[in-house]
Formats: sequence, structure tokens, C-alpha cells
Amino acid sequence: MILADFLSDGVNNLAHHAAACWAAENRIKVQHLGGGLQDGDSLFLFKQSIGDLCIPWFLASSVIDRSTYDKLTEEHARKTGQTIEGLKRSGFFPLYRS
Repeated sequence: MILADFLSDGVNNLAHHAAACWAAENRIKVQHLGGGLQDGDSLFLFKQSIGDLCIPWFLASSVIDRSTYDKLTEEHARKTGQTIEGLKRSGFFPLYRS
């Protein structure tokens, strides 16, 4: 059995509901769910449907452990038959998840 098998049962919605209940119990007034993968995509629209507050957000990227990051990127490039330069041109971050 795969976790995705339970999505039609509303497990994702239940997780959001449980997080909102916890936040309310702990007097947390705002929960940031993040955005989507692209402006206005279905993930963003789903998250927007949960609440009525939409605030500007910014995404930063940072590499803390350069040697581990480079090793993961090299392994990803090898497994996917790509070059490191090709991964860099994609603009995706982190490169090893592209």
C-alpha cells in the first residue's frame, strides 16, 4: 500500500486541519503554507482555498555544506545522464533535485 492510495480519502486535508487546530490551540494566528510550483498552479489554488490571507513571499537559495551539495549534484548528473553545466543552465535549485 502506498501513501498516495489514501489521498482520495482526504488525508492531505486532514493534515492541514490538524495543523490549523494545533496552531489555534497555541495561539498562532497565521500559518504560511507556501506557494505552488508556478504562479497560479493547482497547488497554489488549493492552498489559497484554505484561507483568505495572501502575503508576498520570497525564495532564497543557499548552500551550507558545499562538498556534500557538489557530491549530490555529481551523483544526480551521473544517474540522469546530464552534465553539471546542463543542470546549472536549468536554473533549478537544488541542482540535485532537478
